[in-house]
Amino acid sequence: MMLIGTFGIVLLYVAGIMQHGGIVSGDFIGLSYFLLTISELFISAIGLSMISLYCDIQMMGFAMGVFYLVVSLAQLVSGRLSEMLALPKATLLPSETLPIYTHFYLYLAAAAFIMGVMFLVSSRIANDYFHKQGIALP
Repeated sequence: MMLIGTFGIVLLYVAGIMQHGGIVSGDFIGLSYFLLTISELFISAIGLSMISLYCDIQMMGFAMGVFYLVVSLAQLVSGRLSEMLALPKATLLPSETLPIYTHFYLYLAAAAFIMGVMFLVSSRIANDYFHKQGIALP
């Protein structure tokens, strides 16, 4: 899942490199949106199943509500990032604006990949710790 999402963002960076006169092929955009949507669907399904697996039956509705609240906050952060990246209203050529977006997607992909690796390492450490303590995780 992490690799699918990261590949979708890297694909946008590659699209910026393979541009012609500042114009990017729509195939890159469509494929990247497809990959990002698939990875988001995987994350949502796994997140909700983890809630149902680990949460007490009386708190399950509350926990799922918190899950969707966190997802909505992620959308808010996404909107704020878009506002920060917004270019001035002056008419600019595509060849002038494309490097800005290309570098943004490169940094976004690097940050997503680094955070994903940190999550994988920390989950492995936590899993080993719980195993040594005799706590069985499903």
